[in-house]
Amino acid sequence: MSSLSQEELEEKLHNKISSLTFEGWRIVNKDEKRLECVLERGGNFKHFPHLIMAAFTGGLWGIIWGYQYKKKGKQRRLRISFDKNGNCNEELKTGSFGNI
Repeated sequence: MSSLSQEELEEKLHNKISSLTFEGWRIVNKDEKRLECVLERGGNFKHFPHLIMAAFTGGLWGIIWGYQYKKKGKQRRLRISFDKNGNCNEELKTGSFGNI
């Protein structure tokens, strides 16, 4: 496969970023010269509304609370990059991250 031009690679990066942000990912860092971007999802789980709902439902809401926290509560970061041939590389990290 032949190498793509810088403009074509940047367009591929923009398209990938656009589709990921539409899915709920937030851009943390973007470097167009290196054709890479770091995106983040989760980590901003609000416990207080779930606590109130659990109190009103006699603890039954705790099942939903636990499920929602497991699904959305963990912070995840995704690093995407493109090589000169236009192949997309993705690296996913899960856990707590300090501020950049």
